[in-house]
Amino acid sequence: MIKDDMDWGVFTGGLGDLNDDGIVDFVEFLNEEAVFQEAMDYYYGDDEDEDEDEDEDYYYDDEYSSYEERTASDNKYRDEEYPDFNTSKLSFAIDVINQIFGVDEKNKSNAIIENTTINYQSPPSIQKKYYDHKARKYRIGDAIHDNFKEIRDNYAKHECKNFSILINQIYRVDKKLAVTIWVWAIYNFPGALVNNGVDECDSQAWSLTDCLFSDFATIDNESDNEEESTLIFRYVSKNPDLEEIIFNKTYVEDNLFSITKYIPFCVENNLRENFLRVYNGVMTNRFRDEKKLSKYSILEDLLAFCEINGVEEADPWFYSFFEKEIKALNKPLKEAYLMEKLNKENYDIRVFLKPGEEKTNLDDDSDDESYLSSELYADDLELLQDENIRLKSKIAQLEKAITDLNCSIQRLEANLTAKQEVKEWDGKYYRYCRVTLNEYPNGLWYRTDDMTIKKGDYVYVPLGFKNEERQAEVISVEDFRSDNLPFPLERTKFISKKCDV
Repeated sequence: MIKDDMDWGVFTGGLGDLNDDGIVDFVEFLNEEAVFQEAMDYYYGDDEDEDEDEDEDYYYDDEYSSYEERTASDNKYRDEEYPDFNTSKLSFAIDVINQIFGVDEKNKSNAIIENTTINYQSPPSIQKKYYDHKARKYRIGDAIHDNFKEIRDNYAKHECKNFSILINQIYRVDKKLAVTIWVWAIYNFPGALVNNGVDECDSQAWSLTDCLFSDFATIDNESDNEEESTLIFRYVSKNPDLEEIIFNKTYVEDNLFSITKYIPFCVENNLRENFLRVYNGVMTNRFRDEKKLSKYSILEDLLAFCEINGVEEADPWFYSFFEKEIKALNKPLKEAYLMEKLNKENYDIRVFLKPGEEKTNLDDDSDDESYLSSELYADDLELLQDENIRLKSKIAQLEKAITDLNCSIQRLEANLTAKQEVKEWDGKYYRYCRVTLNEYPNGLWYRTDDMTIKKGDYVYVPLGFKNEERQAEVISVEDFRSDNLPFPLERTKFISKKCDV
């Protein structure tokens, strides 16, 4: 049964809207063939046997006297026919690709060949030439073959028929060229983005966006290099207009593969603006069948794939967002099921942190001890604090033991020196001071050149292997001959300074 309000434009790629009411009704659909032939005659001439590889200047009538006039006419046609596709928004195609990929010594293998000629014509010229009226599809593969020299030099035209497989193969060996072709196809075939083909299993919109984006991500994921494994995600995340086309302006299938791969990337890297653009874009996509691709199924897939893709301790903002969307379903059983997924843990590590929770995997070098407050119970925190005090006390005892050991070594060396053969005196004297500390009431020997220091003075001396500055009392001051020193000259430390009080 034919519905009066049914939009037949999904089978024609937007072509055939005779009365400009925004939809193609059944009568317009039946008259499309005559309208299409008239458009073909206007743009391409009446000679059906003309070689399609000829110079594309023949697309225009002789009434246009210059390239500028032809371009202005095409732009006007494009703006009227495809208001959603602003060429200024998609001018990023080459500039941003160069920013993302960059041609340098390290990635020459992925760089576009220097003599590549990318023919960015206005959408009506390209897509009208390559529209197959009988199949009601665009010959995107033929267009790629005709407009890219690298493709003509390496592939026969029949090998380009399945353009998604073609671009996928190129992406494995030359990512920059593949992305360039991909963006070119999106720019030049806006009609294909809303054309689901003859049947849903042969959707050009799916092949051009969701399929290719997912395939690129799968290929990236095969790399062990962290930069390469997220290359296409980083590229799309830096181009909001391309995000909008993929997730909002395109005919969508029941299973949106790209969102289940791209959303976890946004969550893991805390890309809130990208996350909101994509999520809201899918929810407001005019082609989304709410029965086949419901809000519940989208939320379920997103939560599941965040777990599958190894998201850990995502920012609490995402927990609050999902919680709000889940509760908005107003379906208790589904809400309980999704909340269980939202609170999922992997090996005792939460996928989404709740508001107020903090990450547990902080860097070891961090001095911030705030992570103890959220994940540990009060009793455990008290035990850890007691253990910390005990360890500090143990460290102090070990340092004292090391200092005592050094003093013993000093005494042994002094005794050995005394037993050695008496050296001949060289006529020099050295001033030694014996000082006492709380730990060493018997005193330690230090040298000084300060002649004002006398018995009963207080001084600062370096103590232990760390040379910690300590206050000590001088109990004796003596000048010793170089051949009769109380402690070896080269191993005796100097008094740092005299105390003011």
